[in-house]
Amino acid sequence: MMSLEHAAPAPDLACETDAPFQSGRIASLDGLRALAIGGVLWSKAAHTPGHVTEKLVTRVADQGAVGVDLFFVISGFLITTLLMREEQRTGRISLTGFYWRRALRILPAYGALLLVLWGLSVTGQVRMQPIDWLTSLTYTVNFAPVSAWDVGHIWSLSVEEHFYLVWPCLLLWIPRQNWLGVATIGLVVPPLLRVATLALVPEQSATLEVWSWYRGDSIAWGCWLALVATVVPVRVRLDQLCSFRMWWLLPVVLLAVTMLASRSTKFGLGPGYTLRAIACVWLVWGMARFPERGVARLLNTTPFVTVGVLSYSLYLWHRLFLRPDAWQSWWDFPLNIVLLGIVATLSYVLIERPFLRLKDHQGSAGRVIPRVAPAN
Repeated sequence: MMSLEHAAPAPDLACETDAPFQSGRIASLDGLRALAIGGVLWSKAAHTPGHVTEKLVTRVADQGAVGVDLFFVISGFLITTLLMREEQRTGRISLTGFYWRRALRILPAYGALLLVLWGLSVTGQVRMQPIDWLTSLTYTVNFAPVSAWDVGHIWSLSVEEHFYLVWPCLLLWIPRQNWLGVATIGLVVPPLLRVATLALVPEQSATLEVWSWYRGDSIAWGCWLALVATVVPVRVRLDQLCSFRMWWLLPVVLLAVTMLASRSTKFGLGPGYTLRAIACVWLVWGMARFPERGVARLLNTTPFVTVGVLSYSLYLWHRLFLRPDAWQSWWDFPLNIVLLGIVATLSYVLIERPFLRLKDHQGSAGRVIPRVAPAN
């Protein structure tokens, strides 16, 4: 799903010489993305023709949308790590370089999706209103009261893009010693806003699931994890949480409890999202920090890594194939999953991958903007 950068080698991430994730790809993240997209696809496939749709199965499958929370945490963690590497290596953060890389990562495949949707709408295969085109082209789908099925999932990409319009600028303008404090504010304020909205204007509760200032805390938790990993005492505590053989069961149980409790709207929209993010942070840290242990080793095998690499394309295209109102036989389960996999692979190989290579040749993207020096 999420438009994540691939890490390139770089010097030390923090002042501590033993700071983790100093260079190269971060292990297990592709495998975790595979789990995240698997949850999203499961939640949608359960409602397609041909799937087992008993009430209990469907209700459980609906909880697979927690994959979006995992995507958010991974995105915040990886993007912040890459920005810290750049700042540590050069003493600067290039806003133009950052947004150039983001554009190369997300826009080509996204543009292809919109082009295909336009063709299908002309032939009457999909139904798109003018407001759907406007919100899709401006990454404001999450603010639309109602969206066409084929672009409804773009709400999460919209939340991400809004977050990254702000976050790199904050890191550029704020002294580094204050970055962790800013991230902490980012993970505290949205839950308070959700609780206040539920208490004062409960009729607006639907907006709490998708509006950027209500959902940005999940991404902020990933940013917080990347920043706090440079603090040795905190990092030691995080390592201790993952020091026993079956440690991963605890965050999984926490996720399960929050998903069950989220049947209550007040819990789900209030502390539910926060607890989910904490469980995802726990999983991301343990799997990335100790990729050679137990289940983390499984996430780094070829099948999981491959699905993780394809996750953005799978997320972009999945609603074209996983339709609850399908009127074509090729939308039936499990053929729809097979066709989605083929299209996502073609999208990655023919569109995403060529543009990803350009990220290594971005010297002409613009000048590097120095980070504001701390005030004396």
